[in-house]
Amino acid sequence: EGFTELDSGLRYKDVTVGKGKEIAEGTGVRLNFAGYVLESGKAFDNSWEKGRLLGLTVGSKAAIPGMEEGLKGMKIGGRRVLVIPPALAYRDKRVYGGMIPARSSLVIYIQPVEEGSFFGFLESPNAWLVGALPEEKPKKKKEVECFNPKGCF
Repeated sequence: EGFTELDSGLRYKDVTVGKGKEIAEGTGVRLNFAGYVLESGKAFDNSWEKGRLLGLTVGSKAAIPGMEEGLKGMKIGGRRVLVIPPALAYRDKRVYGGMIPARSSLVIYIQPVEEGSFFGFLESPNAWLVGALPEEKPKKKKEVECFNPKGCF
C-alpha cells in the first residue's frame, strides 16, 4: 500500500523524505542499502551490516537499472523502499552466488547519505553490471529479520 508505480514497472515508497539536495541523473551519491529477493524474502546484501557505504553516480550503470531509477527524485537523507521487477534487476541471470535466482524481483531499501563523486566499495567498476560478489568472502546470510514494505528503518 502507498507505493508509486512508474511506467518501467518500478514501484517505490518514501519512508522518510530527506532534507538534502534532490538526486537527478549525473548526481554522485554515497548510500546505504539492503537488498532482498521478493519471492523468498531472503537478504542478499546489506551495506548497514558491512558498515560501508556504496558510492555511485546515477546514470553511470554502476548499479542495476531499478536502483538507479529509484534514486532519482529522492533527497539526500531520505529513505525509500524499491520493488524492482526482473527487467530492471538481473533479468534471466542467476547472480550473487545463486542467492538471487534468475527472473527475481527485488526489494531494496535505500538511504542516500551524502552527495559527491564516488565509486563505492566494490573492487571492480563492472561488478554491479554482471552481479559479481565483492572480493571479500560473503557472510552467511540469515533469514530476513526486516522484510516490511512499510519500512524497517
